[in-house]
Amino acid sequence: MDPSNILVAGVGGIGCSWAKQAHEKCRGSAHLVLIDADDASFTTGEDVHVLRLGHALDSVGCAPSHRWPSSACEALAP
Repeated sequence: MDPSNILVAGVGGIGCSWAKQAHEKCRGSAHLVLIDADDASFTTGEDVHVLRLGHALDSVGCAPSHRWPSSACEALAP
């Protein structure tokens, strides 16, 4: 299987810890995504992706938002 098709995901402190250990065992064969509000849960690397959650009371919501240029939105529209 193509390594780009496999994604190991960890959510929260315990989930991120488990996912990092699982990813170590298959290094180079999968991508890793870590989702948490605590920066201590994150690691960096070529095949590591992070989603840093915000505070529940933030006016923009819990997950960070990205302002896409209108040209990108139009290109992605069906």
